[in-house]
Amino acid sequence: MFGCFGIYVNNKMYFFLRDRKDKKELNGVWICVATPDRYDSLARELPSINQELAIDEKSKNRWLLLSNMDDEFESLVIRACELVLKNDKRIGKITRGSL
Repeated sequence: MFGCFGIYVNNKMYFFLRDRKDKKELNGVWICVATPDRYDSLARELPSINQELAIDEKSKNRWLLLSNMDDEFESLVIRACELVLKNDKRIGKITRGSL
């Protein structure tokens, strides 16, 4: 993934970790939002200097960025991990590469 890391659990992608020198505003933990309609509730639960990201215009995949520049970065990432452990349906997506 071009110097980044994807985190998978049981064939679902949950997180994308980015820490690169280019486009530093995109560094942090990207959370794979299961469906676009679940983005708003997840963004409210994990309030960050976040932004919605789309890999490309055609993609239906949406991502919530927890910026590593956020003062609450570590606690937000822990909260996101807790949601995964609770099997929160808003996070995670089976990707073509994981089948």
